[in-house]
Amino acid sequence: MSQIVVHVSNQTSRDLFVAGDPNWDDQALLVDGQPFDRAYRLAAKASADISMNWAEQDTPGENMMGVIVADGTDYDYGSAGAYQMTIGRHPETGLLGVTQESTLNDPTVRHVDANGTPWSMQMSFVDR
Repeated sequence: MSQIVVHVSNQTSRDLFVAGDPNWDDQALLVDGQPFDRAYRLAAKASADISMNWAEQDTPGENMMGVIVADGTDYDYGSAGAYQMTIGRHPETGLLGVTQESTLNDPTVRHVDANGTPWSMQMSFVDR
């Protein structure tokens, strides 16, 4: 079994909240190797590995993991800004990255992605 790993670095002045996308209800996300079932608070200036086990029989592609990163806990129907992202392999390069993204409200942060490999990537969040 392989593992998808997204190293998330919070370089902002505020806490961020990382959650699984509810549209991906069959995925089991891990934070630093531990399962979580609700939004994970990532403190300002901290980092964490968001990961998911990938079954060998499944073909890797553009839609491998669904993640929400928000600047507050009320991102569902509240005022918090958030990014709703699909993580997967880019068809041109085969490297892991954000393949689809929607913005909810107006996030106070932005993200910069770097250093993708077929199974891992780095994502840094900074203040806008």
